[in-house]
Amino acid sequence: MSTSGEHRQELLHAMLAAASDAVVVLDESGRVMVATPGAEALWGFGAGDLDGQVFPGLRPAAGVLPDGSPEFVGVRRDGSEFDVEVHLSPVPTSDGALYIAVSVREKPSYLGLVDGTVPRAG
Repeated sequence: MSTSGEHRQELLHAMLAAASDAVVVLDESGRVMVATPGAEALWGFGAGDLDGQVFPGLRPAAGVLPDGSPEFVGVRRDGSEFDVEVHLSPVPTSDGALYIAVSVREKPSYLGLVDGTVPRAG
């Protein structure tokens, strides 16, 4: 089955929109080229608010992961911070440009279960 370039583009857009993880694609200068609805919601931005902006949503954390990669902290639009799991993937294009796909998932917080501030089921 052959698919036209336009159909493939529509399919890719629909897949990104449906992604449960937050996905942001940055250009070489760190500006947002694509942000999924999940990314906009996670960081507290409206549709299209991140487009063309230098990505403000991550800052390096003090630690390093066991594989040697840096840890990050998520920073929401309101300045609140949250723990994240980040995957960075280089995306080279045929014209020589290099983009970075940033896939982010918020880590669950178990602190409330320990100190009793989160109600337990049951």
